Amino acid sequence: MDKNFSRLLATLGLLPQHPVKLTAAQIQARLQAMGHPVDVRTVQRDLNEFCQHYPDISRQQGRPLQWGWRAGARVLLLPQMDLPQALAFDLFRREFAQILPDEVLAQLKPWLQEAERKLAQMPGAHASQWAQKIAIRHDGPPLLPAKPLPATLSQVSRALFEGLQIQARYRAAQKPEPKLYVLNPLGLVRQGRVSYLVVTYAGHHDPRLLALHRLDKVQVLDSAVNVPSGFDLQTYLEHDRLHFGSGQKVQLVLHLTKGAAEHLQDTPLSTDQTIESLPDQVGWVVVKATVSESPRLVWWILGFGKRAKVQAPARLVQEVAQLRG
Repeated sequence: MDKNFSRLLATLGLLPQHPVKLTAAQIQARLQAMGHPVDVRTVQRDLNEFCQHYPDISRQQGRPLQWGWRAGARVLLLPQMDLPQALAFDLFRREFAQILPDEVLAQLKPWLQEAERKLAQMPGAHASQWAQKIAIRHDGPPLLPAKPLPATLSQVSRALFEGLQIQARYRAAQKPEPKLYVLNPLGLVRQGRVSYLVVTYAGHHDPRLLALHRLDKVQVLDSAVNVPSGFDLQTYLEHDRLHFGSGQKVQLVLHLTKGAAEHLQDTPLSTDQTIESLPDQVGWVVVKATVSESPRLVWWILGFGKRAKVQAPARLVQEVAQLRG
């Protein structure tokens, strides 16, 4: 085997996807950092040799010369992508392609295309149809997803990616006319069929949730985003802000029929959840758990109908009773 095989393989691996290009000096510096002692002239010679054997490698003229993979080039994988990996990429594309920034999708495109080829080329109908046998479904009725304008998603993704403010029109729920705002985008969240943008309004520090499909006329500004001190998206979501409630924790005490409570054995409401039989009510159990107070909790309880009876907290008992009439 050629003694330079390891270095040559590393050089191929360092070539960036379109439209990014690297100079021979940049590649040489990265090779040295990887433990391959080599000079720039040798790297240039290797790259010119690659161009003769790999038509997917692009050499951009200029001073200095730059190299990278051409647009649409098939990704070079060693070892090759196997079937489970191809299926995982395909599921990833179906679930997350709508909310990823265009820049990220562009970088992932070769792998997504390779996954599509792999699934199409697998021998036998059973292997090639695996992707058709896996589906993702969300809780609730089969609603069609809310669709933000493509330009909105593109601009919002860019602003999040580059850490910039945006100016946009937003139409609040039950409001006939949109208003123009300067916003600090902090994060993009997918909840069921709707995507939400976590923002602060310019001059304010309290994060708010805006439905992405109600945004339009989005313009990315040159000014850097102002992130509230200590803000963390995951911590924000852990307080159940996406459920549009106060996020206040309460001790829920709920009587459920055994059939209605069965799924809570597998998917508990909280880490401290307990389920005990009610000795004086055959076929019923009492569920206790620390949960976040929110309209979503109320809707969930109402969905059980007569199979659920709220015992605490008192204001939740009252709210459910009023809604039931």
